[in-house]
Amino acid sequence: MNAKLSALCLLAVATLAACGQHQSDTPSTSSAASAPATAPASDVKSGKNSDAAKAFADAQKATETAQPKADPGVPVANYTTVDQSDGGTWLTYVAVSRATPQPGDDELLGMFSPRYFNEPDVFKKHDLVATELPPVKSNLQRYANQAYYAMPFGDPTGTSLNMNFFFQSGYDFTTKSFQMSSGQCWNMVYTNRQNVALDLTKTGNNLCQLPVQDEAVAKQIEQLRAANKLSARGLVYFHVDGIQNGNRVLATATHLHIDLYDAPAWDKRGKVFASFDL
Repeated sequence: MNAKLSALCLLAVATLAACGQHQSDTPSTSSAASAPATAPASDVKSGKNSDAAKAFADAQKATETAQPKADPGVPVANYTTVDQSDGGTWLTYVAVSRATPQPGDDELLGMFSPRYFNEPDVFKKHDLVATELPPVKSNLQRYANQAYYAMPFGDPTGTSLNMNFFFQSGYDFTTKSFQMSSGQCWNMVYTNRQNVALDLTKTGNNLCQLPVQDEAVAKQIEQLRAANKLSARGLVYFHVDGIQNGNRVLATATHLHIDLYDAPAWDKRGKVFASFDL
């Protein structure tokens, strides 16, 4: 990564961190309205402080309930497949589109327009606003309006936001399934070039097993797995739940499409021999 690109990434990190700090420093309406002040001993004895604490807890619960949650019933055709070719800039758009308050135009151009960021002449920089800012604003609106995305995984030629699933244990005859990544398949956080993170840890273990009812197929998978020749590619479908600290995108995986290959990921001769949708 050259110096100018590194500086561009650092600018994005600083701007997102500032947005996240502003969010954490500004109390929500429900918190400000219901947070109990320090109560005298007489209030504690009379139960007034307990009532205030309960009201605060109820307000927090209502706020959490109001946040949009993943709906597995949304058709996969309604998901947007994100482009990995630019190092995961789409993830920065997702984070910035949900920031409060929104960064200024100069900050936006500094994050999303290399031409603007790298132009040293302030007059030329000023002229670039007319052509560079509209597509940035359009992209922000597009990402703000979409909460469901699909991201490729397992491609060895992919960029920094690339996850891999491994079958580290053999076929379980009781559950008729393979365990993916030893039950830890959603515990990693994936970060793009601008240090914006995709956090899928809320997903849990419901998408960590690959059910294979056909034992003939299971036997083929097991033979390749035991010989270290099995690899997986596909799409992970997820819902954006919210943003934390300005640069951490909290998401929940909802579906997986998995293609199994009869060769390691680096071997281009590998062919798909089984596919699954979870």
